[in-house]
Amino acid sequence: MNVTFQHRFVLIGFLLLGLGCGKADFPTNRVTKDEYYRSHPIGGDYFQRHGEYPQQYDFCLEQASIGGIYLPNPMREADRVELGQGSDGLLGIGFFSYGMRLPTSDIRHVSGARAMSFHRGELIPYYDHVFQVICTKNTGRIVDLTRQISSDLLPSADSRVITLGDRDGEICRLENYDVSKTKVENHRVALRQFDHDGKRAQLELSVVSRWKCDDGRIETSESEPKLQWVRIGDTLELSDRKLRVRQIVPPIEIEGVGKPIGWIELALVEPNQIQS
Repeated sequence: MNVTFQHRFVLIGFLLLGLGCGKADFPTNRVTKDEYYRSHPIGGDYFQRHGEYPQQYDFCLEQASIGGIYLPNPMREADRVELGQGSDGLLGIGFFSYGMRLPTSDIRHVSGARAMSFHRGELIPYYDHVFQVICTKNTGRIVDLTRQISSDLLPSADSRVITLGDRDGEICRLENYDVSKTKVENHRVALRQFDHDGKRAQLELSVVSRWKCDDGRIETSESEPKLQWVRIGDTLELSDRKLRVRQIVPPIEIEGVGKPIGWIELALVEPNQIQS
């Protein structure tokens, strides 16, 4: 079976406009709804009481979009989440704090929202956790299934994970400026498909260059994309960096848990790990 990538992401922010969650559950005479949501991220009270993250989050889409959800991430902060369903039946999710506060030299850094589309019930990675996401008209549920999944299928917290449903395959902002400090290159890595046995993944690689013109305009160009098949242990060279394929997880049903969206995990190869 050949599983192919489709550019399936739909803009989901507009789906949230006008959506409420019934009667307001906050002291409206003292704070506004937005102020209350921002000071009460979903799951935050649970973490304060128990010292661990919830295994299940049930939430109002509006509150998740404004105040965020206290998900397990390296920043230990709420991640603003937008979730919606497109006309094609696919769900779309955007993590708006995902990697944005990490240094641009970190391979997990993203310059915008980490957004992906997926089928209902599919398993999606979030750093070193794996979630199942459910969405209705104005409510959502995130179930953390990390404990039910074999450790050899779980990504590491310090890796970058590329999925079949990613909206944008931009791996990281490397800040490779030229001598005039006006040009920057971004390496785009998109996952396109898996082979029949799920042991190889096909990536599409390209370089996006952006530079500032004398008149202040920003110009962009992208190199001709090239396709490359990789296995676990293979390395990719992106400018002066090497990334190793640490894991390949095809969209094959995990008995008793669910079907992964399909992803590949990339880890930075440190200079002292490079063999001459």
